[in-house]
Amino acid sequence: MKNTMTKEQAWNWLGDRGISVSKHNVRVRGIWAFVRYPDEEQVDYYHLDSSLYAEPFDCIRIDDSPFAETDKAKVDATVERITEQFYKDFPEELTGSCLVAISGDCAAGGLGPDNDVLPFDDKHQGIVLDFLRAQFDFYSYCHFNNDSGRGDLYTKFTDAFFALKDVGVFKHKWHGRTRWELAYMSEIEDTKRFHPYRIVKEEETQG
Repeated sequence: MKNTMTKEQAWNWLGDRGISVSKHNVRVRGIWAFVRYPDEEQVDYYHLDSSLYAEPFDCIRIDDSPFAETDKAKVDATVERITEQFYKDFPEELTGSCLVAISGDCAAGGLGPDNDVLPFDDKHQGIVLDFLRAQFDFYSYCHFNNDSGRGDLYTKFTDAFFALKDVGVFKHKWHGRTRWELAYMSEIEDTKRFHPYRIVKEEETQG
């Protein structure tokens, strides 16, 4: 999970919104700023994507927070849990673009019950577009010519697939056996034809 701000930026963000706290009492993980106040047994966390105000979204035990550096796996699990719950409760807050499986191995009814949703960073827009063009050209040719496709189109398609796999957007070979549609993360929940879906996590990488 990438941080949306540095610790310095988060500290300034909190200060601009009336939260006066020492910098060493601030931690940043993903979309959250965790703030430890003196003489309190819990840690408040603030949603950093909220631009107008700073109210604690909730609180957690110090031992579960980023201030407990001795058990990184436990802290990571806690941050992941509260983030997943946030996006479950407020799916409209999801940001960025993604690829949604619409047919093939990683679409609902293929190898599993859900449509895979693959978020990607804006810096990968170019190779995503290259892949979508190659996908369209290859499958369109196959459709209208009733054969398995021209070699040059297939080569472009596979090269575009591996370009996305190399940067981690595609996780495994089955994503190459899937047709994809471009979408915004914020529209997935309200677009019923994308259901059922699952957002694939960064670490879900196989052969």
